[in-house]
Amino acid sequence: MWLSDAQKIGVALTTFGALFMLLGVMLFFDGALLALGNILFISGLTLIIGPQKTFYFFARKQKLRGTICFLGGILLVFLKWPFIGMIVETFGFLNLFGLSTASPGQERQLCSTYDTMFIVYGANETTRTLDDLPKTNSKCIFYWHQDIASELLL
Repeated sequence: MWLSDAQKIGVALTTFGALFMLLGVMLFFDGALLALGNILFISGLTLIIGPQKTFYFFARKQKLRGTICFLGGILLVFLKWPFIGMIVETFGFLNLFGLSTASPGQERQLCSTYDTMFIVYGANETTRTLDDLPKTNSKCIFYWHQDIASELLL
């Protein structure tokens, strides 16, 4: 799928916004860089998905807490409270864009990479009770072998 010219500009603005926010955090929460990054990020997001879809994304009932925190964090950055604003904004960002806060057992079902991670880091004892969970998922199939885990942990 090809991007329109407006969407290409939106990708560039979103990227620069993220870079300015990262630079603002690295420079001890410089308010001007954070504010500029926020403006560029929101502008880029609007150009990528369009103004109407952006409004509907932020106005959804399920995303209300994330929207309030995200926009409240941006407001706090504009009002010269960059540290508190970025904490609130990050919380809102995580709620808005649906980054997973699932338990390790739920994460283990998503991809077999987690199976290896649990074995390597010695979480065999903590995941022993997770054997009752379903072994299949639409994305991955798991076979949890206690023998292999014990051999690797020795």
